[in-house]
Amino acid sequence: MKKTVLKTAIFAILIMFGFTGCGPEYVNGLHIPSDSVQQDNSKTKVYYEDVNTKQIRENLQEITKYLNSNPIVPPFWCNLVNENDAQSVEDVKIKCEKNTSNKKVEGISFKVDEKSNYIISEKVYSTSNQAYTDFANIREFLFDVLKDNPKLRDSFGMSSKIHTSNEIFKKKLIFTTQKEKVREAAADKVKKQIEIGGWQMVNNPKDADKTISFELSRDYTESEVKDGKTNITTFSSSSPNTNGNVIVGNSAMKFANTSNSSSASAGIGMGVALGLSAVDYMLSKANKPVFEYVFPFMKITNTKTQESHVKFFEIGIYLGNESEIRGLTARINNSVNRWPDGTMFNY
Repeated sequence: MKKTVLKTAIFAILIMFGFTGCGPEYVNGLHIPSDSVQQDNSKTKVYYEDVNTKQIRENLQEITKYLNSNPIVPPFWCNLVNENDAQSVEDVKIKCEKNTSNKKVEGISFKVDEKSNYIISEKVYSTSNQAYTDFANIREFLFDVLKDNPKLRDSFGMSSKIHTSNEIFKKKLIFTTQKEKVREAAADKVKKQIEIGGWQMVNNPKDADKTISFELSRDYTESEVKDGKTNITTFSSSSPNTNGNVIVGNSAMKFANTSNSSSASAGIGMGVALGLSAVDYMLSKANKPVFEYVFPFMKITNTKTQESHVKFFEIGIYLGNESEIRGLTARINNSVNRWPDGTMFNY
């Protein structure tokens, strides 16, 4: 693990300062491997799978079940105080006060949308302000029930916060997890980065020489990562060469901070790009800003021997912006496309 961290540190520094030498060309968000790399890879049949969509839907089902079975009484009650009906996140002005009268979100039930990885409600709202008020209080409620419950965090696939989309300004209550937001930003680029490696891509794992599987962890708060004891479980039931647990300590946190240092300073503009809620920037009196990081993994399995190794890229994705995804695809290109049998980022 120490060697992996050292290699990762060197690689991250090279990316940061642009000293990539004769590295791969970067076109349309993808790192183009050399002709020789693509020629070598063309001899290998690869099946690619993204396991995140199924996992996220299972997490959302658990969240839905919990919300439908429990009164939603947040410790702080939030109201929108903007004069006009909000048309975008910039219009939202929110005020949260201690919920001394035990107000609860009324007349509402939830289900997972059939067409997306979002939770929706059929409750009818007259204004977008009403929909956003319910969202804000559901968010406060979930934040509270998750803060001291690691088991529930794993079940929900989230650490603290839900995120809405622009649909809420059409008077529709809709929300999802940080993991889904990162998946939306990363999934297509990650798949294309593998495909551009020159492999013979096949549609059936039985026809492949190798299966490449992409998985995201749930989001982890900054405090979870910094404690140096947090176990991130991934591919735990199917990887013979690892127990599926990675202890993420300060090394991973440094990469998370490095990848986000420029984008975080951009403030709410970047948040809107990902669809983060205004509540993230206008938090209640009880809560300090919480930064959450999703960690990407990739497993490479030899079809014939069923031997596999998992790559932990030591990068935390917070906003899902271009610089973060570029850092991820660079690591994938170097460790999977260029040296598929190497040990870079293995754990």
